Amino acid sequence: MQSAFFFLLFCGLGHGLFYEWTCGLVGIVLAIFWIYGVRKRGSFSVPKAPLLLGMGSLPLLALVTAFFAIDKGMAVMGAVKFLPLLGWFLLMAMDEKGCWKKCILYGLPYVSGALTLLGMAAWFTPWREYFFIQNRFSGTFQYANSYALFLLVSLLLTLYGVEFYGKPMVAALAVVFASGILATGCRTVAVLAVFSALVWAIGQGRKVKPGKGLVKIAVGGLGIIGLGLLVIGVTGGFGQISRFTEISLTSSSLVARILYIKDGIGMLTTHPLGLGYRGFQFYQGAVQTGNYQATYAHNELLQSGLDFGIPMMIFLGAAYLLALYGERKNQRNFMVLLVCGIHSLVDWDFQFLLLPMVLTLFVSNDSRWEINLKHSLMRVCAVAVGIAICVGSIWLGTASFLEFVHDFDKAAKVYPGLTTSQMQRINLAQEDSARYQAAEQIAKQNDYCTIALQAMAERAASQGDFAGMAQFGKQAVISSRYNSQGYEIYLYLLSYAAQTCSEQGQSQQVYHYLEKAAAVAEMIEEVEQTTSPYAVYLHEKPEIRLGDQYETYMKEAAVLTGRKG
Repeated sequence: MQSAFFFLLFCGLGHGLFYEWTCGLVGIVLAIFWIYGVRKRGSFSVPKAPLLLGMGSLPLLALVTAFFAIDKGMAVMGAVKFLPLLGWFLLMAMDEKGCWKKCILYGLPYVSGALTLLGMAAWFTPWREYFFIQNRFSGTFQYANSYALFLLVSLLLTLYGVEFYGKPMVAALAVVFASGILATGCRTVAVLAVFSALVWAIGQGRKVKPGKGLVKIAVGGLGIIGLGLLVIGVTGGFGQISRFTEISLTSSSLVARILYIKDGIGMLTTHPLGLGYRGFQFYQGAVQTGNYQATYAHNELLQSGLDFGIPMMIFLGAAYLLALYGERKNQRNFMVLLVCGIHSLVDWDFQFLLLPMVLTLFVSNDSRWEINLKHSLMRVCAVAVGIAICVGSIWLGTASFLEFVHDFDKAAKVYPGLTTSQMQRINLAQEDSARYQAAEQIAKQNDYCTIALQAMAERAASQGDFAGMAQFGKQAVISSRYNSQGYEIYLYLLSYAAQTCSEQGQSQQVYHYLEKAAAVAEMIEEVEQTTSPYAVYLHEKPEIRLGDQYETYMKEAAVLTGRKG
């Protein structure tokens, strides 16, 4: 029980296993335990449950997608990001008696309760901003909505575990979890929490006498909500209650999610095998129908397709439905799977790997394959695989940690394919040579990183390579179609090329670059025509406004090239 508690505590404090370096650490620990188990048993187990098999295969699929991903370097990082799932399921399959599983499930409410109390108390300390993001309680995950779902899972475990925890502890934990959910301001989870509590209450009502028993449950529920409101009022989160009255069909968050899904489906039609890990983040700018920036599609089923392809998305969706159907007679497991499945369709919960790791503990895993390693050579190979996993995790995890502490230069040296660090090098570099070096590395693995493409265009211009400048400049505009500054940079480079060619007496080249400048107006017009009518409800309006000098230059170029009268 103690080991399970400290494991959960580490995962919770480690941002719910969001960052690659925390995933790498857990992956190493699980790999070591797996190696020990293989050497001791001379075999290992593989779960037969489709959902477990699907999730466990994600790190391997991440490596496969690296060959055709939007960003090949970041796709490889995806292998480390999802590595704990593989190690987790292999280790859980070796837990034949289910002791470790029970310890995790019973220990989770204590851990999440302790983390929530710690976060609430932080409101009065200098570390408040770590737990409250934009004044919303985000817990150790530092993302309010997913932490709210984490608390809801803990609440369900507590309610369905009255006999284990005892009524006083259940009441205390319920107040903590209700307070935390309300303080996050997450409306979807709040609705799911009320729904789940009602289902639980109805189930409990059947076990007690009608009338008195139901009255106790109702009074207890109202008391918990009241105390929850009192707690968040004291800790400064009372303002989040107003979010529950600000529900609108034209709210920016709702419209944004609709556009993420709409545009994401469009991406899948052109990339049925997936974009690779973080591919959506870089590719969205080239195809989006609204002015937004998102790392994830806010729909985990769609996100699985964007990362790993349509076949995997269909498999995981079917596997989830099978798991849900299989747990229909176990109300606790069914409710946890149901609420997690519903919420994951409107948010990016499973990027915090602690959630899918815990979720799969509610899936029956009695059936498994036993892989015997009869020959010593097979055992050596199995151990070698485990060691390779550890080495890879240390390598990529170190790069991720250096990025986490903002040492971007060292992070990029450890793993040059870490595009996010290379982008920061471009932003922070004081010398052009350092900027161009980082941009060149990104260009090798990513055709849609705007800042890198702009740097490559500038370097080409400085070297007199105007053809390369135009190519990189146009691709930079395409990769960020609502970026007004990108159009201006492109027009400036084209004007520089035209002026230089004019001074050199290359009239044909001057006409060529004037044509490209005139075509920018047509590019902007195409973007405006394909913009969703709902994009106006987003925080960032879908407006492309250029400075007067750039508008004038486009018009003059159009007249000189005969594109417009």
